[in-house]
Order: sequence, then C-alpha cells, then structure tokens
Amino acid sequence: RNPTRAYVPSPAMAWKSALLVAACTFALSAASVRRGSFASAIGHSGLSVADQARWTARVPVNGSGNLKHFLNFAADHASSFGSQYKAEHPVVVVGLGYQKCGTTMIASMLGHHPDSISGAKEQHYLAEMRNASGSCVKAGPPTRLMDYIDDCFQGRWPMKGQVTLDFTPTYGVSDTVDELVRVMKTLENNDAEAKIRYIAAVRDPVSRAASAVGMKRKLGSGLWANMSDAELDAALLEELRLRKNGLNRRYISDGEYAEPLERWMNNFPAESLLVVNNAHLNQYTTWKKIYSHIGLSLPNKTSWSNLLQFVNDDYQAIQARKYNETGTKPYVASDAVKMELGKYYAPFNERLWKLLGTEPWWG
Repeated sequence: RNPTRAYVPSPAMAWKSALLVAACTFALSAASVRRGSFASAIGHSGLSVADQARWTARVPVNGSGNLKHFLNFAADHASSFGSQYKAEHPVVVVGLGYQKCGTTMIASMLGHHPDSISGAKEQHYLAEMRNASGSCVKAGPPTRLMDYIDDCFQGRWPMKGQVTLDFTPTYGVSDTVDELVRVMKTLENNDAEAKIRYIAAVRDPVSRAASAVGMKRKLGSGLWANMSDAELDAALLEELRLRKNGLNRRYISDGEYAEPLERWMNNFPAESLLVVNNAHLNQYTTWKKIYSHIGLSLPNKTSWSNLLQFVNDDYQAIQARKYNETGTKPYVASDAVKMELGKYYAPFNERLWKLLGTEPWWG
C-alpha cells in the first residue's frame, strides 16, 4: 500500500488478517519454513489451486528471519485472501505517454493519494517484452489482470475506491501502441467489468524533442555526454533528417502524437482516455479532470497546491543533483533548430487538434 500513510484495516479485514497470521505462525518452525507448510496455511484462503501455487512459489524455503518475513507477507497481502474484501473488478490506470511530457509529475501526484497503489513508476510490462524497470518479470504478454497486478504490484489487489498506477512513457508511441492495444483488449475481454482508464500527457513537440536530447547529456549517456549546445543542435537536426527519410528516430517520432493516439482511439471508447496538456499541469482544473477520470477523490485546492509544490521541489532537487553529477547544464535549442522542428511538426499538430476537437494548445 501507499507507504506515505498508515494502513488501518476494517474490523472484518483485521479479523481475516489475524486468522491468516495465526495460520502462518502455526506452520512455522523456529529455524526454517517449508513451502508445504505455508501452502497448507493458505489452503483455506479461497484462492484457486493455480493462484495458491503462485503465492506459494514466491515463498523462500529456508533462511533466517523467515518468521518476520512471513508475518509481514501475511499482513501486506491479506487483502488478496477472500474476494469479499477486494474490489470485485479492479480499477487500473495506465499512462500511455509521452516521454518528457510530465508523466513523472502525474505519477508522483497520484502516487501520494491514499487510495493509489503503485510500484515502480514505469513497469514496462504491458507492451514491452523486457524488464526495463527491474520491477516486473514476465515470459510473455499477460492475459489476466490478476497476473499483471500480482507481478507489478506484489498482488496488492485494489480495494473498492483504490486504483493501480503504471506510467510507462513508451506504451503509447507509434512502434509500441499496436502491441498495447492487443494486450489491453485481451485483458478487458477476460475481465469485461474491469475499469481501465488511460492517460496521455502531451507537450509542444519542439520543446519535448529538445528536452529528450538534453536528458541524454544530463545523464551522461554515450556520445551525448560531452556535447556542447551547438553539437546537440547539430545532432538533433541529424535526427530530424533521418526521420524525414523514413527512419524511426524516437527523439523526433515521439512528438508525432496524433498517429498513435488515433490508432488507440479507434479501438477503445473515447471516455477511457484522457489527454492532458503538459503546460496545464499547474492548473487545478486539469487535476480535477485527472482525478475524476480515474475515480479518485479530489484534494481541496490548498492540499493540492501544497502537494504540487512539494512534488515540483523534489523533482527540481533531483534534476539539480543529476546535473551536478555530470557537470552539465540544461540544453537550450537554438532558434534555427526550433524553427526547423516547428515546420516539421506543424501538420502533426493540426492532425492532433482535429482528433481532440480542440483549439491549438501550443503555437
């Protein structure tokens, strides 16, 4: 559960947890624990045979300190034992993107809500066959929401009124979105009553591209690490040239929002997706839409303002530390580069405004 708040179980939940802890304690020896004993302890939990096997497989056989480990395990996962204590159909929030468009802020703001359940900000689980964040490991695309929640949120199934959060900025890009569509359709078909809500944050693609390139220098990544602003200008223009020649250059293509969003909207109900403007993430009205969209209670304006200040200050402190570590500074693209990028993105922007049915969000 959210580590920023104390968890107070309901009386029914406390009783269920006490029974489970007692069962686990009874099954433990002083020095070690056998999986068979733990499996016996959860045998009356109401879980299916397959799910009992999944829980049991996560338990180490030997080792000192197992008593404490299992007591913590039982308390933390008590909500997964007994379906009457969890939401019949979970609420899952998936951030589609995009990189350098404010997904970190959104994930952090929502992650402080007492009814949110989050693991790593970026799970890289639903549409990328790799374990990029170190939080999830999988052999193939998930087919059940239970598998996704078990693997990425340590089985912390949402209680009524709670949501899970996964903001992986590459989910919604052009070369990943079709895979995500297939996976999410499978999950929704297998749990038709589940409520899955999607959020996509977008930003002026010119400043997004410059920020993406600048991030590489800030992090000291490869050839980008020691480049001057002039060299980054040249590198960004080269990325643009290659993209115009048909190559998928992510520094450029990630800002072509309309095409992947259109593919997404052709497959899912319009009400399931909220697209937000990065430039408006400091506005209370924007957050009213976000909280309402995913079904979380809205903080009052004073609490929201204080949290926003805290999240921004924390983010700026982290960025300052990264710049200090690499001895770099923020990259500022030249006017010439901005002009070239602006001309390139103009038709993509027009397509986005038409898709969203809105006036331009940036010039």
